Amino acid sequence: MQSGVLRLAFLTAFVFVGVGFLSGKETALFFLSYKGWVWGLVLNCTLTVLFSGAIITRFQTKNKTTNFSLSILEKTLSFLIISVTISGSGELLSYITGFNKNVCSAIFSILILLYSFKPLSAVTKTLKLSLPVLLIGLLFCAFLAFYKNGFKVDLTLNNHPISPFLPNVFVSALTYAGFNSACAISVLKKQNKAYNPPFKKACSLITMGLILLILSLLVAVLLLCFKGCLNAELPLVCAIKSLCLPLYIFISIVMLLNAFSLASSHLGALLKTNKITPKITTILCACGLGFIGFSRLISTVYPIIGWVGALVALWFLISNFFTK
Repeated sequence: MQSGVLRLAFLTAFVFVGVGFLSGKETALFFLSYKGWVWGLVLNCTLTVLFSGAIITRFQTKNKTTNFSLSILEKTLSFLIISVTISGSGELLSYITGFNKNVCSAIFSILILLYSFKPLSAVTKTLKLSLPVLLIGLLFCAFLAFYKNGFKVDLTLNNHPISPFLPNVFVSALTYAGFNSACAISVLKKQNKAYNPPFKKACSLITMGLILLILSLLVAVLLLCFKGCLNAELPLVCAIKSLCLPLYIFISIVMLLNAFSLASSHLGALLKTNKITPKITTILCACGLGFIGFSRLISTVYPIIGWVGALVALWFLISNFFTK
């Protein structure tokens, strides 16, 4: 496999992981609340591949009206994603340090703001390595969890609060794939030329889908091995903490790096300026939305973004089919 294919696959998966695996709460809410959750994960990753391909194809086709509409949608979604990321990262940083979560969200926001003015090359290189490291770390954690449970996993599910936007596992897969696609619009728009020729695009997206599926299954296994953590705000990090404290701190830092990268990229997509006033205003508004709580954001904002992203991606799929 060409190195460019693998690089693009990790780049795209990196975006999804930055906001979708911060706590494990997303996996528990969207999938583990239902029977047949494995098929939901498979469908989610398959739809994410199809939706991402449709978005790339649309950006490779020059259409001023479509691009203008997408620009407005992209900025709206970017703001919501920044809010979710700040809230989730604040929860995670609070869990690690013991500080107030609002203070932690403020610290995380200030770091994003500072980084947006002058990105540091050392930090950028570290961010590029964070996803492979997270993949290896979660694989090791899943093995430890298997070992601790005698290589058995009880697939019986506990009851979790269900969002009214998510009536079953298949709708969850559709909305979560839509959410993934919405998260990736900025990156796919910026990198769309790198996905040529079509064979390279197909290989990159399929590889990305497999990476996401492996990560999703690892997270699900960890949560099922530690069911007592499922109702916590941060079930994934609670489960890892039960296994090994140093490993928990290490993986939590890697998760924060992924979230930091995602929030920074969406801030850049939202504001094409280095003026300080718009950036501070945006960060303050995003923090204000995050005050409603991470769980409430997941139960409401995630599915709303997911439905919008799914509708846009389906529109692209249909229009791409008829324009060929």
